[in-house]
Amino acid sequence: MKKSGIILFSNLRYIFLAGVISLILITIVGMGGGSSSANNALAITSDYGTDGMIDGPGVGISPNDSDNTFHSLAVHPTDPNTVLIGNEGNGIFKSVDGGLAWRRINIGLHYSISINAYPEIYELIFDTRNPDKIYAATTGGPGPTTSGGIGGFYYSNDKGETWTRSIAGIHNYAVVSLAQDQNNPDIIYIGMDNAISTGYTPTDNSGPNMYKSSDGGLTWVGLNLPVTNNRICNIIIDPADSNTIYCEGWEAYTLEDLSSNHLGFAKSTDAGQTWVRINNGLPSLKNGCISIDPNNSSMLYCSIWTDEGAAPYKTTDGGANWVRFQTEGPARSISNLKVSPHNSDTIIGSTSSPSNRLYVTSDGGSTWSEALDYSGAGIIFKKIQYTGNENIVYGSADQLKVYKSVDGGATFSAVIGDLQSFIGH
Repeated sequence: MKKSGIILFSNLRYIFLAGVISLILITIVGMGGGSSSANNALAITSDYGTDGMIDGPGVGISPNDSDNTFHSLAVHPTDPNTVLIGNEGNGIFKSVDGGLAWRRINIGLHYSISINAYPEIYELIFDTRNPDKIYAATTGGPGPTTSGGIGGFYYSNDKGETWTRSIAGIHNYAVVSLAQDQNNPDIIYIGMDNAISTGYTPTDNSGPNMYKSSDGGLTWVGLNLPVTNNRICNIIIDPADSNTIYCEGWEAYTLEDLSSNHLGFAKSTDAGQTWVRINNGLPSLKNGCISIDPNNSSMLYCSIWTDEGAAPYKTTDGGANWVRFQTEGPARSISNLKVSPHNSDTIIGSTSSPSNRLYVTSDGGSTWSEALDYSGAGIIFKKIQYTGNENIVYGSADQLKVYKSVDGGATFSAVIGDLQSFIGH
């Protein structure tokens, strides 16, 4: 009788596994114009654990957002064909052929049965010293796993094949940004969502909203910013001076543009121990983003949100003063500005409604040309990522879109199609 029960359980287990496999091994077709590779069939598969069972189902459903966003995008520092993208609720996908085929790499990511989702992957970066190691900043709910928390800081030591969560010392496990010191890779900073974790009210937002690790992300120590109840959306470390760090934060429920509830932009010159706000010349402190010229660290670009939409600004003195970058022309409402590491005069940025386009300049912003018109799609770009090859640039967006340029950003085409049928939205 005992032997029959074992056989029955084993049979049921393999029937279940077969059912899961049949549901998630789905072939989707890439959409978008451009090269023929953009229209090739994309085989997306799920990864399994050593016991043959996945940590969570192949399909996760995020109840928090309706935009199906690829928040994060990372490209291998020496191999532009190896790309990672992170989704909201469905985990991490990897391509090793420049976007022709993708597969899910979720082993080790916590899965919440209560919300049917993996963590929202807000930031992905390759380790600057060892690109086999990858870091991820994730939300998905604060708190310990036993009470539904699945977010926090994750790392992988095997090219993303398996993941480990590392939250020792972190008070709120919703992490929305991260940065690594290029000169000392053991030093990592993470930015918290002390305003609100998407879809959740934090169980405790009284602690720091930025943390620092000096051991590669194994343990964390809190840093004291001028405000603590903000979402820290961006962290930038000066590549020429590890002591100089920039960040941006804002409070989603404060409507006033210049309210002191918004951190705006802040700078540290002592490796994060003390901070000062650097908002001189800005008309708003809401929903900003900041980027640095990797070839000239005194020059930074930012965008902030006003009643008229996004507005780009520029500083040439390390943030002491900001001036409007573009006031006329197609790029006057550009955001997500990203400077090429190969040429400071080459910059790519995106605009949102009503224009919804990617623009590129090759003369430092004097003139701009259209790189992609996505007005009909109604999407919003989240990340723009240059690679070690000056001709190859990637961009990720909502509505499950990833784009690629093979001409230095002059034009873009889709390298991944509509994933809605695959991931269950």
